[in-house]
Amino acid sequence: MPTITYDPILETTAPVTTPRTNTALVLETLRGQRLVVLHGEPVPHRPTGGYRRAHLVDLALHQLVLEAQLPSKDRTFPFDATVSFTCQVTNPAMISAGELHDLTAAVRPRLVKILRAVAQRYDVLDVAVAEAALNSALDRHYGNSALRLGRFVVELETGDLSALHELRRLTRWLAPVSPPVRSRPVFPRQ
Repeated sequence: MPTITYDPILETTAPVTTPRTNTALVLETLRGQRLVVLHGEPVPHRPTGGYRRAHLVDLALHQLVLEAQLPSKDRTFPFDATVSFTCQVTNPAMISAGELHDLTAAVRPRLVKILRAVAQRYDVLDVAVAEAALNSALDRHYGNSALRLGRFVVELETGDLSALHELRRLTRWLAPVSPPVRSRPVFPRQ
């Protein structure tokens, strides 16, 4: 499944209009301050001049997907992870200030760091256990002051595990066998 993302900044406008449902208008003053106007609120007019810029920011809940390759206990055989989650802008002024246009890319480094730390403790043959641990680790991550994240679902793929099974079977078969313990030969006394 390909990565799914969205751009929360719907428009960068010069004319100031009232925000639609599930959006916020972020007005940047000439001094760089940001004023947030939510749906149904009146747009303040500046007696000393207009606004430098106005961003219409999406506040709706979105379903996002990211893919990442994660190390397993045996680094030769990584996990291919697909992470589905919800994302919602909670601070439109921060989104506007940061000019964030790709929210999956914005949260990817933090989420992948959490996933890598957990995944490397599990063998690729323990997919179900690893998925449960990864889901549990992400359930404790709620985003940051600009975004609310939730409803994480991690699915792991391990590719063709038959190669791993064969490699491990050969390793056990070819493992050096310790020679049998022999007692010293006994020679007849003369």
